[in-house]
Amino acid sequence: MKLLILTVAILQSIASETIFEFTKSVDIKNWTTIDDTVMGGKSSSRVKLDKDGNGVFEGHVSLKNNGGFSSARLNI
Repeated sequence: MKLLILTVAILQSIASETIFEFTKSVDIKNWTTIDDTVMGGKSSSRVKLDKDGNGVFEGHVSLKNNGGFSSARLNI
C-alpha cells in the first residue's frame, strides 16, 4: 500500500509541458526523421502538415536488410 501511495504522489507531481504546437502556419523545419537506413534498412518516413495544420508522421517501415524502425524528432 505504501508503494501505491508513493507512485500516485510521484505521478501527481509530474507536470506536462507542450514542446510544439502544430498550426497551419507553423514552420516544421526542425522536425526530422531517422529511419533504419542509417544501418542499411529500407524504411522511409517524413513529417508534414496536413490541410488543417495537424502534424503528420507517415511512411513505410520495411523489414528488409534486418531493418524495421522509423522515428520523428524535434531538434530544439
